Amino acid sequence: MNQRIKAKHHFILPLADLITNFYPSLELDLRAAKINKTPKEYLIPLLRNSLSLFIIFCVSAFLFAYYLDSLAKLPWFILFVFCMLVIMTLQKLMYPKYLAFGRIKRVEANLVSALRNIEIQIDSGLSLYQAIAHVAEGGYGEISEIFTEGVKKMEIGVSQADALRAMVVDNPSFYFRRAIWHISTALTAGGDISQVLKDIINNLVNDQSNQIALYGSKLRPLAMMYMLIVLIIPSIGTTFIIALISFISTGQYIGYIIFGITEILVLFFQIIFLGMIKVRRPNLLKEND
Repeated sequence: MNQRIKAKHHFILPLADLITNFYPSLELDLRAAKINKTPKEYLIPLLRNSLSLFIIFCVSAFLFAYYLDSLAKLPWFILFVFCMLVIMTLQKLMYPKYLAFGRIKRVEANLVSALRNIEIQIDSGLSLYQAIAHVAEGGYGEISEIFTEGVKKMEIGVSQADALRAMVVDNPSFYFRRAIWHISTALTAGGDISQVLKDIINNLVNDQSNQIALYGSKLRPLAMMYMLIVLIIPSIGTTFIIALISFISTGQYIGYIIFGITEILVLFFQIIFLGMIKVRRPNLLKEND
């Protein structure tokens, strides 16, 4: 594979190596996002497509500028295209990290309820394998998928401790890794798994409470900014514009245009605030909590 990559894309490899050196965590992000590619396998098509688009846009721009006799503006257009393609490439480069962050939220949203289910199953007399199999079929989203892979490994003869350790490999959630490692250690040492689960759940609930308190402290300044930008400034600005228009003779539609722009800006900032609130939401909470 590496020889084929070198043969086909030798002119892109130095740039791919440079990006890999500046972004060494790309390999971890790819594995956490379940993208089965090496950093070079991911970067080379990305850089090749960006370079192809740049060449196509530059050639098209040159032809248009030549026929329209505006070659003086061509360097500015090429600079603009270059900057836009760099931004698009950086966004694509960060896409694995975005996918890994999404996995973290999906895993941690159901982590407490899934571990509590395992604890209840063990306390009722089931084995750890049966409890994990029950969670795998319990509709816990990403956790059920991870446990399903673990159950399959156990069914083909892999020990429970090794199957549990395999679950945490490339898993981006710190809370999930810590919980499974504690269960695996207790299983290997012959400890009381039920008590270990109780301790893990209590720690997660405490972390959940701390996250909720921190979330509330972050919401207060956001609420003040929301009131200032979306409520107070538009209200005062609208009043000022109405008073100004009444003293200045303007066109018939200038008032409608100003108020329309104000409404669009208010809607834009409301969407931004909703996004900020969602991003800051604790991962250990379900979406419907």
